[in-house]
Amino acid sequence: MKKLTAFFLLALLSLTMLVQTGCDSSREDDDTPVVIGIEVLSPADNDNFIIGQLIQVTSKLSGYTSDYSEIRYYFGDTETTPITIFDKDQLNSLDQSQDAEFQWEVSTESLTGSTEANLIVEAVGNDLTTKETVTIPITLETPSALTFNILSPAQNLQYNIGDRIVFEVEMIGELSLFDEFNAYIGSSTSPFYTTTIPEPILTFNLLTADLYEAPYTLKFKLITKDEEVVILNFSFTLIEYIPTFEALGTAGYELKSIVQTYDNGYLTLASDPTAGTIVTKYNEEGGLEWSKPLAASIGIGESICEDTEYDKGYVIAGWIDNAGDKDTWVRKINQENGGLIWNKHYGYNWCDDGATVIKKSVDDGYIIGGYTDNYYGTALDSIKGKSYTEYFTWETGLDIRIIKIYSNGNEVWGHNVSYTSHRQWRDITGHKYETTYIDTNTSPPSIKPEDRFYIRKMGDQLIYDLVAKEDGNYLVTGSNNFGLYTGNTKEDMFFAEFDNFGGVTNSMTWSRIGAEDEEHLGSEEHFPILSINTEIKTANHIGDSTEDEIGYSLVESQGGRGGQVVMAGETHQTDSKAKGYDAWIAEFTISGDEDGVFWENSFGNLTDEKSYGISKTKDGGYVVTGYNTGTDMDTWLFKLDAELSLVWSKTIATAGDDTGVKVLQTKDGGFIIGGNVGNRARIIKVDKAGDSPVK
Repeated sequence: MKKLTAFFLLALLSLTMLVQTGCDSSREDDDTPVVIGIEVLSPADNDNFIIGQLIQVTSKLSGYTSDYSEIRYYFGDTETTPITIFDKDQLNSLDQSQDAEFQWEVSTESLTGSTEANLIVEAVGNDLTTKETVTIPITLETPSALTFNILSPAQNLQYNIGDRIVFEVEMIGELSLFDEFNAYIGSSTSPFYTTTIPEPILTFNLLTADLYEAPYTLKFKLITKDEEVVILNFSFTLIEYIPTFEALGTAGYELKSIVQTYDNGYLTLASDPTAGTIVTKYNEEGGLEWSKPLAASIGIGESICEDTEYDKGYVIAGWIDNAGDKDTWVRKINQENGGLIWNKHYGYNWCDDGATVIKKSVDDGYIIGGYTDNYYGTALDSIKGKSYTEYFTWETGLDIRIIKIYSNGNEVWGHNVSYTSHRQWRDITGHKYETTYIDTNTSPPSIKPEDRFYIRKMGDQLIYDLVAKEDGNYLVTGSNNFGLYTGNTKEDMFFAEFDNFGGVTNSMTWSRIGAEDEEHLGSEEHFPILSINTEIKTANHIGDSTEDEIGYSLVESQGGRGGQVVMAGETHQTDSKAKGYDAWIAEFTISGDEDGVFWENSFGNLTDEKSYGISKTKDGGYVVTGYNTGTDMDTWLFKLDAELSLVWSKTIATAGDDTGVKVLQTKDGGFIIGGNVGNRARIIKVDKAGDSPVK
């Protein structure tokens, strides 16, 4: 028994020596004399505080935390009892073991009646005799019946441009006296945050994307109902930091949509009509956070947007195969891992429909742009005149469809059962022109006038992009393929604006009937079937009379040319210029037509180039992506100023075909390009000059 006891004592002694050795290892066996020191980063000298307010003290130690026993905080004199102590256990728990920075709160409740005081922060070594002190003079005010305290973040921190700074402000005192709270940047008289709603803790954000590299001071101002005013200042510094990276998605899935998320990360949506959909979340540095595959049976995604107001979730729009027919499909997922929140279908019976783009609306719902097969389908018919019989085939093609939904996915306007009460502007229209026929019933036979009636088939109309305006209206652009009188087809850029009610109280489709044809339309008397539950709607278009044009993306104009919108797309040069496909940029008024274009230009060489995505930039200009052609298709990024003049152009060339599909200016001032290389999605983050990590 004695031997066993001795054995345990020896083991205990060895363990104690091992622990001591482990503690000493934090100094890496450094035999130099221990020197301690402390620096107070905040508050600054003569900062102003309300008596009763907590002071958040940010300190920095010199050397190793293991050399300190505790940090003591006093008001006035170190001979008194410390107000609070940051002890040994708390020191050991710091993430940094060397030159550690940390925060600790000190209450001012003991300073009642004072107008000024000295805050003393004392670092104490392990021998309890080695000490280092810092004295910070502060100014004090007697509190009103209601005051406030800044709980977070700490003062004098450094942030990157584009970061979202989240503030928590605590109301102290009688909350019923709360009247108004405002937060200002520097000497600005316009608050970036204001509220008249009393809350025990106010939480609000400062978006730094539009600020510059510099130190900043914020002013927080509380006004009480008895007209007392309490003001506290907050300081921080912004630096420019623009990470660049390339990230590749899963092979076989093409990128359809990209957004920068609330937390400054990036979200991509890629899909394949047979394989399904993949949603991928990246952090600010391009690192993968999560990826969520969705089988084709769940849906094929075409577009995604973020809900920034409620649960910070994401909303996918596309289509789903429903027993052989396509239905419009919308699914909301969470931000943690892409898990399901809700899933909806908005389909018609006996025809195909789907979504191509979804955007968040100003009323916190969503607006969906897409297409539907014209419900008249395909059939044979004829028109008989006195001297002719006109045979034709119903070939109604695709029409544009708009759906408005609430934030929970329920429809504001839109039908999902059939075409009951459905209004559409159809792409089959009845037309006429004046001709003559020989009347053999007269003697001699005579020539008489006759209206010759015929059907004009307008082809497909598709939405490629949609803008939700601040006034609640919506803008769309896309492609309109229609038949010319020559029998050939022609592609024009299609655009329109509609209000928050969509013009009707249920789902809406429309098709272009060229404005030049309106005088030639036949009456309901001659084409009664064409007027059933329909309405003729002239939608505007822009396009050369001989060349094909498509609008892929549009934004509201920043005013450089005086138009309302700027569109990016493609034009196919078939005249004497013979340049093939070119990137095409146009600024115009939404109520205009081809004659209402303020400015247009094509960018390209004798090879093929196209522009697929456009985004506004902070300097009042625009950034555009697509592809140009060298030895193969290469991702193309070019910057335009407010006047739509070229500032710079960058080609990001990799082996094989690749192209940019979407582009955004990021909150840090750089640009994110979403596109495809080969058969897989890719995102490339470039700096503000367009330089990228891809060589």
